[in-house]
Amino acid sequence: MGPDDHGRVIAARHLFDYPPRPAAVNRFLADSNHHLLIAYSNDVPAGFVSGVEVTHPDKGAEMFLYELAVDEG
Repeated sequence: MGPDDHGRVIAARHLFDYPPRPAAVNRFLADSNHHLLIAYSNDVPAGFVSGVEVTHPDKGAEMFLYELAVDEG
């Protein structure tokens, strides 16, 4: 997902714990260190995984897996 995918995130709102906040969605998508992948089944959001790239002085860049969600339906 990138800055132009705001609508896709909002369309996947049923997968999140709380409704996505538009300003937070924009900020998340604008940051190249934030990652969001949405899985689709028959063009309907069925799950997602989000993560954040972090840099440690002794390890370099690493990916922190933040959240994973799957539609129960």
